[in-house]
Amino acid sequence: MVIVDQFYEPFVLSLSEPYPEVQFEILERTTTGEGYAIEEGAFLMGAAAALEATDSSVGFVGAVQDRRSERLRAGFEAGVHDIRPSIEVLAGYALSSKRSDVAAELATQAAATAVFERGATIIFNVAQNRGVLEAALAQAETGRHVYSIGAFTDEYLSVAPSRRQHVISSLVVRYDGVVFSMIKEYIDNGDATPDREWDIADGALWYTRSSNELAPVFDNRVEGLIEKITSDDFEIPLVPAGDLMPIPGSYETAQAKIVFDGEQCTFTGPDAAIGVVVDIEFVNDGTTAAFLAVGSEFAIEIPATAGGRSHGQVMMLADTLPFRCSQLAEAQG
Repeated sequence: MVIVDQFYEPFVLSLSEPYPEVQFEILERTTTGEGYAIEEGAFLMGAAAALEATDSSVGFVGAVQDRRSERLRAGFEAGVHDIRPSIEVLAGYALSSKRSDVAAELATQAAATAVFERGATIIFNVAQNRGVLEAALAQAETGRHVYSIGAFTDEYLSVAPSRRQHVISSLVVRYDGVVFSMIKEYIDNGDATPDREWDIADGALWYTRSSNELAPVFDNRVEGLIEKITSDDFEIPLVPAGDLMPIPGSYETAQAKIVFDGEQCTFTGPDAAIGVVVDIEFVNDGTTAAFLAVGSEFAIEIPATAGGRSHGQVMMLADTLPFRCSQLAEAQG
């Protein structure tokens, strides 16, 4: 039995004991990106953005910095630079994961506006709200036509007709492809492999063609891009290489540094007051990739490669700033 939403996981688990002869598979297991090789789909969207872009930058906007969004950003960067190595990826987060829908959209719109005003004409919108398209409409009022690439739903079909002219394409999960691959695996092997990631080779991730804004040149390149993505000697990074833009708004800021030696985290920085936005440098001195979870209500997750460093921004909502470091492989296991 195949379940395509993790919402039903408790119900499914309650059935596994009375029905031991039934193999249950839940396709969406967590909210951090496990279950699908989302960086592969993001790579395709990055390639599409680079082929569509007529200037020297493209954008990425997410609701909140976490491992899932950072995997998407890493894949998007890689896809952009595979097509045009010199193009700049302007990335920002809205810091809006726990806000109301309206506040989240306004924060996303502010982040997208900052990216557009830095010169990008295309944004990969992984915030999954209308903020990026609202920013695009505001740009259109100034005579500048800019675009959004959606994530996980066909953005073109989910927005009002007046906004569709600003949508190029969307990254979507193809449940039909996943279920087909799962059933085929079960027939061929007598068992469906549990707890593995479904990828482009499984038909799990694809791009939409609802909009007429996607240039035909991308369709002509897809086969070669898929061949590259699925080759054994090609690896898409899971950690972004680029910097983040500051969070939009008039906030007091502070700087902090957290170093992970593979076992322990060490914090260096001033005591920050409530409402202050802390820019955090995460230094991973360990021998494997790791991530830093920091903050309370607006918790963020900052990944870093072995021996690498990354940045994140979090708003102080209490007198203390809780944080935790983990090896990335352990966290995803």
